[in-house]
Amino acid sequence: PSFPPPSDPSPPTRLTLPPSRPSLPHPSDSAPSRPSIPHPTDPISPEADSPSPTRLVPPPSLDAAPPQRRAPAPFTLPPPSRTVPAPPPSRTVPTPVPSQSPDLPPAPSRPAPPPKVRGPGGPSASFPTVAVACPELEGLTEEELAEEEDFMTHLSHPNILRFAGFTTSQGVRAVKESGLTPLPEALPTLHVTEEMAVEWAVSVLYALRYAWNATDLPYGTVGLEHLYVEMRRKTVKLDLPEWRCVQQRKGETIKNDLRGLHAILKRLEAYVGQEKKAGFSEVMGMCLSRFDKSMVESMIQKLTALQ
Repeated sequence: PSFPPPSDPSPPTRLTLPPSRPSLPHPSDSAPSRPSIPHPTDPISPEADSPSPTRLVPPPSLDAAPPQRRAPAPFTLPPPSRTVPAPPPSRTVPTPVPSQSPDLPPAPSRPAPPPKVRGPGGPSASFPTVAVACPELEGLTEEELAEEEDFMTHLSHPNILRFAGFTTSQGVRAVKESGLTPLPEALPTLHVTEEMAVEWAVSVLYALRYAWNATDLPYGTVGLEHLYVEMRRKTVKLDLPEWRCVQQRKGETIKNDLRGLHAILKRLEAYVGQEKKAGFSEVMGMCLSRFDKSMVESMIQKLTALQ
């Protein structure tokens, strides 16, 4: 059948498209084709038995990424062995004995060595010593001496001198520390203030407080000659109360120490200014705790009862 031509022979309209960008090849296009593996359910064609022709593998492209290599494992040294090599055996060389000819006189004998000082520091240790007291050691065995040494070594008190050791000798040795001046010699040249007197009195009280439970000395009291002054710091150091309390341990007797303390305070009061001669009971009340105040009151009661 023939169709009649259109009545209006106008030219056909054309659609113009925008300029297209150059298309980039897909990665799958450039990849080499892999041989298809037949599925087990597919029918086996007679051509499958024929040997397949060899295919040439194209060389790798330069644009392909290089193959990634695994980083080598870090090299670690084995841990050092803790075995300490044994020291080489020491060689003992015998000391040569000097030969003495019969014509020469015999060598003079060496003097006896000084007595060894027993203590925690040994003879070469330097201790700040104020006084030394030697108790009776006659008839004591070596074990009893060791017990006495152990007792003195473990004493602990702010006003107790440190134990430096003892030696077996006769008599009493009094040693004064370098840099200390006896209080009777220091008072005429030293301006005693009220604060200094308070500090000295409190130090004496604390020393006596420790000595009450460890001292029984009916033959002496604390005196002014038992105090030493360090001129640079203007502080007082006591020697006799501390050493007496470690010399004998027989009970509790405080009357002699109280009388000595009263005498010391009276002597110190004479060197304090006239306008500052307040009662020392007020001084003790300001410097001591409640327990110490009650203790001082009992001391005063015992002292008045003794008088």
